[in-house]
Amino acid sequence: VVDYVVIDEVVHLEELNHSKRFWQKVKALAPDFLQAKRWLERHQKKTRKKLVVLGFAKEINELMSVSLALITKPGGLTSAEAVAMHLPMILINPIPGQEAQNARILLNKRIAMQAVDGRETALLIQRLLRDPQLVGDMREATRQMARPHSAIETAALALRLARG
Repeated sequence: VVDYVVIDEVVHLEELNHSKRFWQKVKALAPDFLQAKRWLERHQKKTRKKLVVLGFAKEINELMSVSLALITKPGGLTSAEAVAMHLPMILINPIPGQEAQNARILLNKRIAMQAVDGRETALLIQRLLRDPQLVGDMREATRQMARPHSAIETAALALRLARG
């Protein structure tokens, strides 16, 4: 069931609705998905874990605070917010340049894992769901990289530079 839920949501990264193409991709990744889908429909109110795929959201800090991990492109602001929230990341589709450099740093610091496609994203999500020690290690790595007073330190540096 967990496999189906993860695959369903990851396919939504490419297919935004439940079109025929969407279900073909789900079936290709999880041939027995109908059994899991029916089980979920029967036990819908009893399930405790929820995976949500969002576009733009105003309450991102609140969402990050209750999330296991963030699936994202490694843009500067999103990556910085995730590190500040001690949130492990699964990186997808970094563009050459700054995002690729951000990805290298986050991967090197063991704050993030990188997926090359939807199937690998699903496997990494499953790994995080099944390995709380890995999640804890990744969160600890964010704590070591985080600079909670960076805005004050940057402002102080700017003032010192302005004064000569």
